[in-house]
Amino acid sequence: MEDIIGCSVETGDIGYNVETEMNEPEPEDDPDEDQIHEMVHELYTAEDHGPTTNSKFATILEEMKQQLQPDGPYTRFSFVVKLLHIKSFYRISNVAFNAFLKLLSVQFPKCSIPASYAEAKKVIRALGLGYDSIHVFPNNCVLFRKELAKMDNCPVCGASRWKDEDTRKQIPNKVLRHFPVVPRLQRMFASKKLSEQAQWHKLKRKPVDNELSHPADGEAWKDFDRKYDWFAKDARNVRLGLATDGFNPFGKMSASYSMWPVFLISYNFPPWECMEKSNFMMGLLIHL
Repeated sequence: MEDIIGCSVETGDIGYNVETEMNEPEPEDDPDEDQIHEMVHELYTAEDHGPTTNSKFATILEEMKQQLQPDGPYTRFSFVVKLLHIKSFYRISNVAFNAFLKLLSVQFPKCSIPASYAEAKKVIRALGLGYDSIHVFPNNCVLFRKELAKMDNCPVCGASRWKDEDTRKQIPNKVLRHFPVVPRLQRMFASKKLSEQAQWHKLKRKPVDNELSHPADGEAWKDFDRKYDWFAKDARNVRLGLATDGFNPFGKMSASYSMWPVFLISYNFPPWECMEKSNFMMGLLIHL
């Protein structure tokens, strides 16, 4: 399913309990083309430099200067990010990843490698790339948020919020993972390069009569501009495509368990950038 929405300018935790063969090799990585340092530096200079923000990004920038080992290609920071990428790409379980990190941290104590997955995730949280966990009623009636945040039973069907009736264990039946969009858009515009690309559809696009080369050439886009001319006047206002589809994370088609990721795709970018994986934003991860 796909739709188009407008947004005015202003990582899910899944453990895998089964072994999954990955036939597709991981994309080759070139440490010399690592853009993490540039991204964080732009975020640091763009943020309001209050004591907390200044300290947070200054610490990350300082960490990026530290080599993992003499003459090595990675800094400690980029090495941790690379490890997290490998964990996600090859679907490594949390338990296996913890054992792997523990071994590395013991063998290379001077490298300051995190000793657990929880410690490694703090790196991503420091960049503002975390998510919110929202408990869901088992029959998908409502979400446990706002005025329902403290309830133990569904007001619609009466189902229990918890897997075990002993609510002291506090294990929810279902969890929705929400990845806030606004912080990601703010970080997009903190980058000079991305900020310029986000205005391409209005400032640099050269439309051709009777030719559809960008979503802005379509009638849906033009109709939206006619209805909301105030929105269309500012090239920085973001047009987002919303797409979702379900998949079985364990590869067993007979199982009813499935996940539904909801992706947001910025259509402001040039057509050759719109569908780049690096420009996709996950908004929700729905457990069904």
